[in-house]
Amino acid sequence: MSNKPGRMKVGSIGDGLEGIILVKALAGAGHTAEAISVEADESIERADSLLPKVEMVSMQEVVERCDLIIMAMDSASTEEAVTGLAQLGYFAPGKIVLHCAPDRGYSVLASAARAGAIPIALHPIVDFTGTSVDLLTLQDSVCAITAPDSVLPIAQGLAMEIGSDPIVIAEYQRPAFAEAYSSLNNFPKMIVSQAISELEAEEVPRVVDLVAPMARAAVERALREGGFSPNPEDFES
Repeated sequence: MSNKPGRMKVGSIGDGLEGIILVKALAGAGHTAEAISVEADESIERADSLLPKVEMVSMQEVVERCDLIIMAMDSASTEEAVTGLAQLGYFAPGKIVLHCAPDRGYSVLASAARAGAIPIALHPIVDFTGTSVDLLTLQDSVCAITAPDSVLPIAQGLAMEIGSDPIVIAEYQRPAFAEAYSSLNNFPKMIVSQAISELEAEEVPRVVDLVAPMARAAVERALREGGFSPNPEDFES
């Protein structure tokens, strides 16, 4: 199987920031931005700005018209929407359905897979802004991908087409990945915000300029030193 997907009609369903961005990125790689389904006013404005020639249609029409469908919503909403669409017979063999939620693998797309669709979990490690800046950020990103072994080359090819370096995460490894993602996404924000607040309370000048290199140094040191193995003696009174 080739690592490079063929030319496809691409669409997205949902208001997640990544949906429109990934459609645009794949269009830049030679695919066709075919249709999108969004509801929020901000998403409509984003689509008008980034994909002005692409039709906004129902989710059912996105699935009917597209070869690759990106589910841009949380995993629970993705599972609900995909299950409903599959029960109505919209997923045909060979269609690719892809979701970007970090907390689930391709099992969330099981109902589409049973209809013959190709299920892929593809999560770029990018703090999406919903602007064209994301297209540049993708070029230096890595991407966690999870898919059945037989279609991993397709998932890897899609990641590379958006400019991201694919890292394969097995389905059974997804819970650990999700926990790491959640911890790293939330805990540092709390620590950095606390440090900034404490310094601002003391009217220290240029607080962000001070805290930013501290935070970067701490992360770089943690990456150099690897996993943390606490010494029980450190906790003895």
